[in-house]
Amino acid sequence: MSDQPVAPPWSFSTDIIDTWKMKAPFTTLTLPPQFLPAIGRVATGWGFFETIFENLLIAFQKAHGVTDENWRGLNFRRRRTLFRERMNQVLTACPTAIRHLESVLDDIEPLYRKRNLAVHGRMSMHVRTFTHDGKPSGEVKLVCEGRYRGVEIREDFTLDELDDLYYEIGHLNGRLNAVGMGDLGLPPSSPETRTLRAFLSSNHPTYPMPRKLPSPP
Repeated sequence: MSDQPVAPPWSFSTDIIDTWKMKAPFTTLTLPPQFLPAIGRVATGWGFFETIFENLLIAFQKAHGVTDENWRGLNFRRRRTLFRERMNQVLTACPTAIRHLESVLDDIEPLYRKRNLAVHGRMSMHVRTFTHDGKPSGEVKLVCEGRYRGVEIREDFTLDELDDLYYEIGHLNGRLNAVGMGDLGLPPSSPETRTLRAFLSSNHPTYPMPRKLPSPP
């Protein structure tokens, strides 16, 4: 008989439940706790993207002479269509800005789909166990299911893939925000830069500084 110790099975930690706040019956998805802030980062990253996006759309609408805000009731894809239409109408003197914004609009869809699944999807968990270098190991994935243009879709996220999604959204934000701050990568004295900044100064609700929050009472 061998006296060699047997390695314990692989396991993972789950989120700590505050029993003082818990009401019975109670159930939740038992993800490793690191997943929860990762999902929150994706949600807040996209929320900030929509803030930047809507502020630019407000500027385009104002420059086009549209004073109503009926567009706020549109879903995101229809707002994106309106965004593209208006930017091509009001930024004719800034072709570099249009090119920058077109590249952002082209890159939105896959991130929008993944974000929707990671934040709004039907969620479950998949655990895969295996042996690595003779030791028990494993991998946890967040399984997200939903519908996309009438088709059932699914995306499985590791913790690292959720982190990647957050940084991809952050890069999208940075590219969009650069235009909203009048930065086209051109010299400040260039005609396009001056034209864009004059446009933003007249129409953008927060240019050149973010809107300040109201002081507490």
